[in-house]
Amino acid sequence: MARASSDAAAERSVWRWFRGWELWSVRMSALGVILLIELTAAAGLLVALPAEDASGHNLGRFALLSGLAIVFEETVYRSERVRRYLLGSGTLIGSDSVWMVAAVVALPAGWAGLTVATMYTHTLLRAGRDGSTLPHRLALSAATVVVATLIASETMSGVTSILTWMPNGPNYLLAIAAAVVVAHLCNYSLVHLVVYLARQDRSEPLNLVTREELVFEYVSLILGAFTGEMVLHSPWLTPGALAILAMLYRGTMVGQLQVQSTVDAKTGLLNFTAWREVAHRALVRAERTKAPVAVLLIDLDHFKRINDTHGHLVGDQVLSAVANCVKYDLREYDMVGRFGGEEFVLMLDNADLYAAVAAATRVRERISELVIGEDIGVTASIGVAHSAHASATLDTLLERADVALYEAKSAGRNAVRALAAFGDAPIAAVA
Repeated sequence: MARASSDAAAERSVWRWFRGWELWSVRMSALGVILLIELTAAAGLLVALPAEDASGHNLGRFALLSGLAIVFEETVYRSERVRRYLLGSGTLIGSDSVWMVAAVVALPAGWAGLTVATMYTHTLLRAGRDGSTLPHRLALSAATVVVATLIASETMSGVTSILTWMPNGPNYLLAIAAAVVVAHLCNYSLVHLVVYLARQDRSEPLNLVTREELVFEYVSLILGAFTGEMVLHSPWLTPGALAILAMLYRGTMVGQLQVQSTVDAKTGLLNFTAWREVAHRALVRAERTKAPVAVLLIDLDHFKRINDTHGHLVGDQVLSAVANCVKYDLREYDMVGRFGGEEFVLMLDNADLYAAVAAATRVRERISELVIGEDIGVTASIGVAHSAHASATLDTLLERADVALYEAKSAGRNAVRALAAFGDAPIAAVA
């Protein structure tokens, strides 16, 4: 009796865990697509695998690729947890593309799909130990990669059969290239579709990957093609792929950490430490060429009132919107950073006084036109410090910009005031 009661309690606990998945809270359109992708992946494997040759060669290559994938994932497991802790969840640096393309090159479609499924099964079991990944998200990732693998395999076979009139070398190269492109586009398109359908606000453009992550993805795809060739012709060399992938992984992770250390998380702008370093180098260059420079200090008016009235999440939305607004009208080489709190700082290189005041005025006007959330408006006061021959230090420019900002606040806010690097009198004023 006690055991039956315990089993019933365990069953109810599992059911509550299953019902509590975030998956069930997404839009019905997205949920339908998710389930369709997963069913397609399962059906594709069930159809393709029994039709494949279960020879010793295929079994050995499957075991080799699956083993390499598992060894690599276990090797970088601790490093990946540290990366996710420091950088947030972000886009996972994974080796899926390497083993996916290697399986497409070295194995028939069914065995290639099974290799991917085995790799993700290991990842799911490992994630279950520490709860680092939600099961339904991992299942969706596995399904999209399996579908992409099966389609890429068929693409490679189709291109090879169509281009029989070409020499074997170019024919084979084009088939691999087609498989690589199709695998990436298929996987990315499926993920993009699900994310687009699942999110509440579809007005903003989707940016799922950065340029650096896209480069990493294509390098991984190319490395996968070489790995597949090694599995076919020189399997004893395949451990070398692990070393190359480990170096690629380490270089990407270090690059991400370096970028993260310079970026303000709420606005995506340079943090003040990074901005100060970049601005100092620009000031040294300007002093050498006797070029004029200007520093702008922007302070949002009554920002505390927004936080107190609407909450800090809305305040963060305001900061992000203002950051995008500040960047909009500036030149690519103008340096923008978050000074702290509700203040932003800019350095305009090779800009005379009137150009600096004009830029500040454009920024002020654009900020005043912002509408965030439920009709929340915001204005800014801007102080400009200018040096005609870059003879002032960065600290002097910041101090003078702060004095000019105080003048703008005293004038009633939503204003621009400018001071020279030396002297007390305002030399330009714009309401």
